[in-house]
Amino acid sequence: MIFDGRQQNCPSLNNSQYVRAICDRRLGVGADGILSILPPHTNHAIASMKISNADGTVVEACGNGIRCVAHYLTSAQRHKTIQIDTVAGTVDCTIHYLNESTNIIDSITVNMGKPTVLSHNNASFIDKPVVVKGQTFSMTAISMGNPHVITFTKENPNDLAQQWGNHIESHEQFPNKTNVEFARIIDHQTIELVVYERACGITKACGTGACAAVFAAVLTQQISTDTPIVVHLPGGTLSITVASDHSAIFMQGTATRVYTVAINLDTLMASWKTKN
Repeated sequence: MIFDGRQQNCPSLNNSQYVRAICDRRLGVGADGILSILPPHTNHAIASMKISNADGTVVEACGNGIRCVAHYLTSAQRHKTIQIDTVAGTVDCTIHYLNESTNIIDSITVNMGKPTVLSHNNASFIDKPVVVKGQTFSMTAISMGNPHVITFTKENPNDLAQQWGNHIESHEQFPNKTNVEFARIIDHQTIELVVYERACGITKACGTGACAAVFAAVLTQQISTDTPIVVHLPGGTLSITVASDHSAIFMQGTATRVYTVAINLDTLMASWKTKN
């Protein structure tokens, strides 16, 4: 869900209970999180973006969220490129239209910035064994502005996510919890991916997770740089390209407006509180 805070003030969205109520799929509107559009922090950006997970926590980055916000910001006024400020930094977005004579957006490419290999015990966390409830996983830890651990498998990624996602997310190795990616290499240009998202559980798609998984595959020499890699997630497909010098990752995908809704927050909260 996108909330445009540039045109109206809603301090209650800083309250985690309101976020939880809105995102509740039984008693609220239902969402994985709320994307709040706010005035920019820098001179060149068109707006800034605050990301709240369904449990009310604020997170650093959201790849799919960036595309949704870019789509929202450019649907009324045609832009070829825009910049959006986030907690993780300013993000460059390129808008691809169906043709030169229409404002219909075909896809959006986002420069997700430079990935960072996380470390443990002063060593790079690349293809390291982690024991989870007696089961050993080989994992690579990447930050895309938010933390990810990726494990590659020949099994069904969804089955593994269902069984192990919450255990890995909250493993003692990751004291602040982590997003978890279960990836299966189909061929040198295709990856199947299921993401157990921190504070959300299994999600239909995760843009930063797709970027982290492709970068992990590059680091473990399973795919090449400067090549668009197709990442199939349960909710759709993304194209991810890692620059040859690892200075940036480019994510291309679609975004679709589903509906616009007006919410009476006081009424929603009153009802939600009586049932929680």
